[in-house]
Amino acid sequence: MPDHALRILHLACHSANIGDNANVMGIQRLLREDLGRDISFTNEDMLEYRGKWGRREYTGEDFIDLVNAHDLLVIGGGGLFSPDRRQPTGCPVGLTVQTLERIEIPVVYYALGFASYPGERVPAETRDAFAAYLPAVVSRDRTLVSVRNDGSRARLAQCFSSEVIAGVETVPDGGFYVPTSEGEHKELPARRPVIAVQLAGDKQRLRFSEPDDPLRRASRVLGLQCDGLHSRKQLRFLRAFTAVIEELFSEAGCSFVFVPHIPADLSIIHRAMAMLPIRISRAHSSVAPVVTGEAAARGKFDFYSKVDLVIGMRFHSNVCSVGLEVPTVGLGTHPQLAGLYGELGIPERCVEVADPHAGSRITKLAREALSSPGIVREEYRRIAQRLRETSRGFHARIARLLEHGRR
Repeated sequence: MPDHALRILHLACHSANIGDNANVMGIQRLLREDLGRDISFTNEDMLEYRGKWGRREYTGEDFIDLVNAHDLLVIGGGGLFSPDRRQPTGCPVGLTVQTLERIEIPVVYYALGFASYPGERVPAETRDAFAAYLPAVVSRDRTLVSVRNDGSRARLAQCFSSEVIAGVETVPDGGFYVPTSEGEHKELPARRPVIAVQLAGDKQRLRFSEPDDPLRRASRVLGLQCDGLHSRKQLRFLRAFTAVIEELFSEAGCSFVFVPHIPADLSIIHRAMAMLPIRISRAHSSVAPVVTGEAAARGKFDFYSKVDLVIGMRFHSNVCSVGLEVPTVGLGTHPQLAGLYGELGIPERCVEVADPHAGSRITKLAREALSSPGIVREEYRRIAQRLRETSRGFHARIARLLEHGRR
């Protein structure tokens, strides 16, 4: 093991949204705590590489030299094992086995997610590429491969043989450990209780249709985007959900803060607020700002820590709130959210938006959380302790990996 400060190159999505920021900050926070030495992190943004927004190449000498100037390469977290037809690996991590052979330091794939929307078509060549890539990476010396605790390993088992996924571990997402910074939150009303509402405005065609939807099948066959096909199901959900808001306002005098994580979320927030009575939308609701970056994420999740309940669609609105011991109700529009709550042992706290009884289920869970918040917070505290032990054990394995040094 080197005697200087440990130099870690952290390859992840550092600039996409505050959920990614929370994930990265949580991972780095725990590694500093558990590895028992000074650490210097270099953040390398995957979005700068080909296949994402940028044009840089993983095969370039500048990238290889950058990696080998460090002591450890950490990749992730985030949904970086999900299908990606643009990469030769079949997933967003574009480091081929040939590229990895040029890397001299240990490599850790940290809590990557594997998921696709129900009915989302994955080309056979993409699936085959990933099926070859995963076991090749797992079998490498000085390499650890893990997926996050959102049902990813179970979904891998549904798609690939046991030989393909052997050696893949499950570890907690970094967002459970997001650090926060105390700040002023003008969007936080004085009237209590306060409910944070997180609605996801991207990928509406996939979030609000079922895999056997004939309109979805037709759009896929015809090669059409057909973004309007989702609108009826979205409208049905928003009607039920705004009725929930009206009921909670009437019963408990709640205030509501809508929390966008990316600009696209503003569209569905606007639609939901337009369906609320003016008394609620104008006098008892507000919208938090759209922000990005680590400093902004620290403030955003400080806001989350100060509300009484989070009702959210996005993965990290749920993950970080559970980690902060804030009661939650998950709004399932993607398999990873049900997978998350299932792995945490509280599947009842995730409500699928396609459920015809979604409104009554959300109301029931919200009432329970608002009337007995201590019960939920104590349950989340026990969950957090269990997750922390799992993370600590994984980091002990990283420490042993570092003892062997570079190749």
